[in-house]
Amino acid sequence: MFRVIAISDNQNAFGLRGVVVVNRRGQVYQFASNDLNLPKRNADLQPPIRNGKPLWSLAGFEIPERLPDMPPHLLSHVFG
Repeated sequence: MFRVIAISDNQNAFGLRGVVVVNRRGQVYQFASNDLNLPKRNADLQPPIRNGKPLWSLAGFEIPERLPDMPPHLLSHVFG
């Protein structure tokens, strides 16, 4: 399960917004979303997983990128 922690206010030339998510292990991903699939901030997402990696494209998102892990002391602010 990944929690949405940020959504960009602006859109790129293709009408996509940036979305950043994190799971309880601190794994952070950024991907793009159109307005039809745009999740709400703090929403929990459960993408399909294959070989331990989330398949964001099968969940309707584009251009996924793995970012550095979130430090443990910040995870408590996301997941309480």
